Amino acid sequence: KENQRTFHNPWKMLRVLSSTRRCGASVPRLLSSVADDDPGLHKSPITDALWKQRRAEKEIYEGSGNYEELPPQVELQVKSPADSEVRIDYDFATDSALRDRYTNCWGAVDKGVLLEDCDAIAGNVSWRHAVLGNGRTVRPPVLVTAAVDEVRMRGSLRPDTSAFMRGRVVFVGSSSMLVRCEVGPAAKGGPAGGNKEEPLMVADFLYVARDRVTGRASKVNRLEVSEAADVALFDEKLAEVEAKRAARGMGAEAKLALDDATKRKASARVGEAQALIRMPALQAHRGVLVGATELQNTMICQPQQRNTSGRVFGGFLMRRAYELALSTAHCVSGHTPRFLWSDEISFQAPVSIGDVLRFDSRVIATEPGLLRPRIHTEVFASVLKPGEASSQLSNRFAFSFCLDPSDDQKAKNGGAAGASSPRVPEVFSERTGDAIKQNQVLEASRNVPDWDSSNPPYAAECREAALLFGSAKWGDLSSERVSVFLSWLAWRSLTARSLRPGYCLTWSVPVISAQPHAPARRPCSLPVAPSLPLPSRASGRRLRVPG
Repeated sequence: KENQRTFHNPWKMLRVLSSTRRCGASVPRLLSSVADDDPGLHKSPITDALWKQRRAEKEIYEGSGNYEELPPQVELQVKSPADSEVRIDYDFATDSALRDRYTNCWGAVDKGVLLEDCDAIAGNVSWRHAVLGNGRTVRPPVLVTAAVDEVRMRGSLRPDTSAFMRGRVVFVGSSSMLVRCEVGPAAKGGPAGGNKEEPLMVADFLYVARDRVTGRASKVNRLEVSEAADVALFDEKLAEVEAKRAARGMGAEAKLALDDATKRKASARVGEAQALIRMPALQAHRGVLVGATELQNTMICQPQQRNTSGRVFGGFLMRRAYELALSTAHCVSGHTPRFLWSDEISFQAPVSIGDVLRFDSRVIATEPGLLRPRIHTEVFASVLKPGEASSQLSNRFAFSFCLDPSDDQKAKNGGAAGASSPRVPEVFSERTGDAIKQNQVLEASRNVPDWDSSNPPYAAECREAALLFGSAKWGDLSSERVSVFLSWLAWRSLTARSLRPGYCLTWSVPVISAQPHAPARRPCSLPVAPSLPLPSRASGRRLRVPG
């Protein structure tokens, strides 16, 4: 059955909707007695409530005592995503204290605190799938966060609107599972009222199961998907896993050819930075080197930053890395950065209480030619051991931001519409390793659209095109009208400075994509029909696009 449970936190009543269909019994309310060493007291109220929920369920459903005497799990269960789903609600609309806790200095929802909550809810979901319902007579596995596969923003979260966060298992391997966490504005009445809720922030957490005694990989319960959305997501993740497996199994000759091509592209990028390295006074207008964008922060990990296992909370590490990356992007651009997406976040070594932890952040690449320029940063976390005069890399983070011209540029232009894009310096790599990372980041960035739903790419152009052609369906357009629309849209793109010289236009009805750094072939001309409602200076002209 679907059970609605109420938990107490320092701020207000927090509703947690959970599903325990295959457990045969509902999870009772939280234990009234809380230990004095409760780590959730130093975290957000949402994380505190989630950890209390997990501890209560562990005391009831997980085997305890001497784990060496308990046998490992042999018979695996088959569960659905709903069996391990956990949902929490943020009552920002009426709870001013909770709203203040999650609001940053720019009046937006603090993404760093949300990352902490995502890590907490992902831990609850993974435990429910791997342990809940196995019985107290088998040895429960140890669940470890291996990586955060991806974090992507799909819209703007407002702190004055109530929000929801839900997590569920979307893919299961032999000894691993992928937990998807979604955050978005809560609909009135919630999902029980039949209202559809669209997530605006999506994060995928990868967990691996280890045997408590042997330390080897432990098999996890199987996953059965039936709904169309879950099936599509499962197939998507399965395709990614098979692609990685195929890449690992690539032949030596193919790997060598791929490495040679990668090195050639990286060497070309390093060559672009030589003039800036040797004549910085004359080349300062071109951009900056990667090393000139670095920031760092060092701290000693305190007991208040621990998780339920006594280690430093992974969500805390993500929050501190995100805040340093945000500061780095802000210092390089001079504008308010908006979080766009995060590439894979890796957890390579645990961080303990008392460790000296150092964060190093830098801008690895920028895309100044876009209407909304993008800044790509990376952060490394290292554990320093002064007594041994050594250090160990513990985490790697990658965060990408975009700049909205409506925030800063419009203010400088007196609030006028149509403000130009913020100016961002181009970042050059002076080392081959950095150049390889730069190429990888820029390649991945092509597949990530701007998240702001209020101003999607070409929104105004599409509205004007609908009025111009008098048709809302592409199937009703003749080939002549489609050709005219492509020429007209290319002109709008060039005048909006959303394309730079050196870009290669790829035409695919009805999709138009701009591919930077594509090999230049021969000039092509795009005729602009004089009958279109264009400015007189452009009527009848032919636009020449290099590349």
